[in-house]
Parts: sequence; structure tokens; C-alpha cells
Amino acid sequence: MNAPDHIIVGSGINALVCAAMLGGKGAKVLMLERNDRIGGCMRTEEITAPGFVHDVMATTFVLFITSPAFAALGKDLARHGLEFCHTATPTGVLRPDGSHAVLSTDRAANIAALNKVASGDGDRHGNDVGGVERNAGLLFGLLGGVLWSYPTTKLLTGEAWRRGPRNLAAFLGEALAPARGWLETAYTSETIRALWAPWVLHAGLGPEDAFSGQIAKVIAFALEAAGAPIVKGGAKNLLAAFEALIKERGGVISTDADVASIILEGG
Repeated sequence: MNAPDHIIVGSGINALVCAAMLGGKGAKVLMLERNDRIGGCMRTEEITAPGFVHDVMATTFVLFITSPAFAALGKDLARHGLEFCHTATPTGVLRPDGSHAVLSTDRAANIAALNKVASGDGDRHGNDVGGVERNAGLLFGLLGGVLWSYPTTKLLTGEAWRRGPRNLAAFLGEALAPARGWLETAYTSETIRALWAPWVLHAGLGPEDAFSGQIAKVIAFALEAAGAPIVKGGAKNLLAAFEALIKERGGVISTDADVASIILEGG
């Protein structure tokens, strides 16, 4: 490609969305990937027997299909073969002693089921995911924005005016709590704690990391609201759909293209 408008280094989910969105606006996009295939942490392999495929890294795409990017790109990706499979029971836990819990996409059913495991734990679940729902504008605005930016400042200023500075500070302070502290103080059942503890790792955080408790609540809300969709045929079909869409919009994807450095001129 001669004189691309944008060069994107890497080809993970954010890079693919970026390339597709920019291409849709008429921009010339060049994507450079140092591996022999695109996808970053999306990879499908035959690791057990011929014909049986497994997503060995990224598996469920709940945060993608609930994003503004999917709302904008979903129909075009479907034209290129992307299809998701859903289930009404997106996650669960089975412990060595046989105790277990299963989460459904029905909040009332979840509250009742978790209360059966331990009285009050279902009610706490309802309050936790309900809190994400009530604070969605602030939470997803922070998660989807640049921290030190005018839009984030505007968002926080508006929330401070609406809630009051002390209430906003209290909310943000609670949101910074680590997952271990949240689970051990909020839930009495080890089984319910075990249901949510692994999902912290899904976001690349540890159980003692700041904000990991809030991230776990966000994931709990997302699983209940949208399930845990997987790509029919494996994540490789998501990559194929993105590749086709990017090329359809005039983009160029180059693999085995390792970027050694980025040279800045004129700022």
C-alpha cells in the first residue's frame, strides 16, 4: 500500500476493530503483524484429534458483542461468516467436594439458586450486578475512555454534580477494592466465592489487585446479561470475518512483518 493513512501494529481484537472502523470511514489502513497469522490471543487449534478444534486462548466474546464496536460491525461481520453460539447457563463451578453452582442468564433464578447455596448470597449477587446496572454510565465510561482526558474529566464532573463529591468519592473508593476482600466479606459460601474468583484473571488482574473486585462484578453482570457466546467453528472464524471485512474496505494486512521501531517526525 502506498502512503497509508493509518498503520496499525499488531492484530488483536482492538487492532482488528480499529482497522475495520477506519476502513469503513474511507481511510487506507495497513496492518502489520509479526506472527505468521493474525489474531493475537485469539487462536484455534486441533489439539486433541483431527477435526476437533479448540480455542486455546480467548474463548468467550461477551464484552465484544455488548460493545459499540459490535453494534457497528456485527452485520458486516455476519456477511463474512461470523456466527455466535449461546447458552442460557454461561458459567458455573464444581469444587472437589462436589459442591457446585451454576449461573444462568435469569437474574431472579440466580438470586434464588445462590440463596439456596447460602442464605443471603443470592441477594448479595442481585445487589452487586444491580449496582453495575445502576452505575453503567460511569463504569463503562471509565473502562472505555482515556483516564487523563477531557471526556473523562467531563464524565466525572457530571457525576460529582449529580451524586455529590463525597458520594462519588465513596463509590470510586469502593470500586478500587480487590476481589479477595470483596468475595471474603460479601459472600459466606466458599462455592459462590469460587464461582467468581477465576473471572478476575480473565481481565488480566490478580485477586489482590486494585479494582479487581469491581471488574469481577462487571463480568458477573455481563455474563448474566449476555451469556458467554463463543464463535461457531472457533475463534478462527471471527478472524476470517474481520480479515475479509478489512480487505473489503481497502485495508492491507501483512503478516511476518515485525516492527522494529516507530520514528516520529514533527511531533
